[in-house]
Amino acid sequence: MTNAVSQQQPDPAKEIQYWLQYIECAMQHPILPSGSHAYHSHLSTVPEIRDLYHCIYKLYTEESSSLNFREPVNALETGAFNYYQVVEQPLSLREVLDRMAEGNYYSTAEQVLQDIELIWTNCAKFNGPTSPLMEEAKKCAAALERIQQRFEEEKPAPKAAVDDFFELMQKHGTPEVNKALLDYFQKNDPSVLVDEEVLLDNLTNKQLRAIIRIVEQITRKNS
Repeated sequence: MTNAVSQQQPDPAKEIQYWLQYIECAMQHPILPSGSHAYHSHLSTVPEIRDLYHCIYKLYTEESSSLNFREPVNALETGAFNYYQVVEQPLSLREVLDRMAEGNYYSTAEQVLQDIELIWTNCAKFNGPTSPLMEEAKKCAAALERIQQRFEEEKPAPKAAVDDFFELMQKHGTPEVNKALLDYFQKNDPSVLVDEEVLLDNLTNKQLRAIIRIVEQITRKNS
């Protein structure tokens, strides 16, 4: 007596349906870029887009929450054959960066951010607004906001704002204020000090806001 092992035969109808969906998806499938986006240190575009490019690239390369949004969806590879029927304008961080690197695709930062928002919208549309992937999209959006805020804080303070602070110090630069400012920079960033003098031209936006608050607080306390 022999033991016969029964093997389930493939369903021809399901096989046909699979390949019909595959072929339909392949016909809609865009040509996907290879590799990954290479950073462009010199963009021929307006400053606000250059700044945003730096922030999006940081999101693209460093934030773990961006993993599922970095490159275009490969619907054939993932088996999501209906992706291009549901998502009419597929987009990824890689494609936004590529467009920015072209130099003439976007004319304002608002246009870039609209495309970034489309990435999250596409995710919700295909996966559902409460899906785990959508939770990652929300984390990714929040990460971009943090990166932008940090980048803005570390930019050099505008000359006009530094000049305004110089005038403020002429009015309220008491020994107490001077000592408080010196203490602040010795603790937070001694690199802007030379012989215990603050190099105003080297201030960042974050530093300038901080020392303005110090001057205002001491002035109010003593008034």
